[in-house]
Amino acid sequence: MRRRVLSQSALALIAWVLFAYYWWLVSRRRLNPATLSALTILFASVGFVCLVTLFWIRHNLQVARRAQGRRKNRRNPPSESEYDTLGRKIEEMGTEPLSSAHYVELEVLQDGGVKRYHATAPPAEEGRP
Repeated sequence: MRRRVLSQSALALIAWVLFAYYWWLVSRRRLNPATLSALTILFASVGFVCLVTLFWIRHNLQVARRAQGRRKNRRNPPSESEYDTLGRKIEEMGTEPLSSAHYVELEVLQDGGVKRYHATAPPAEEGRP
């Protein structure tokens, strides 16, 4: 990896030296109307891109500020509920709290519409005990 970083840095340095050399060559020439026109278009394009970028950043910051209020003001769901959204009774089995369990098993009983949750061991992979 270090070799790649060094080669990329050397390539970037060579590119910047070449860039500076070409600008030095351009600065020694006389400016004719065609060159002035090209430079005007170049600087206008760069300015336009910078303005669009600044407006886009400003827009994204405003969107983020609006969304931040929604993120902070969310209502927390009730931590404990007896029934799920479909009206089935929820039963938590076992002594380990489900919030700290790595694996949770869900059992839905057809008779009476009961949901049972309990912490469980990780599922055994095929071929492994």
